Amino acid sequence: MGILWNLRVAAYDASTDTFAAWPEGSDANDPSTWGTELYTSEQIPEGLSLVVLMLLSSAAVIGATVVLRKRSRID
Repeated sequence: MGILWNLRVAAYDASTDTFAAWPEGSDANDPSTWGTELYTSEQIPEGLSLVVLMLLSSAAVIGATVVLRKRSRID
């Protein structure tokens, strides 16, 4: 899975009173002069996160049941 982003990074340089930009010479109002970044990532396994979510939910329910159960009175 890949996403091709056009981007421009610029910062004001107070010592020279100018903007430093990447790519050099790019115009903020002209996207055709911007640089490109190919972003790729691996697929995230959803099965593992689902199992972890189910285990944590079960532990929360069991813990709440133990802590919040109504205790019988001993006279």
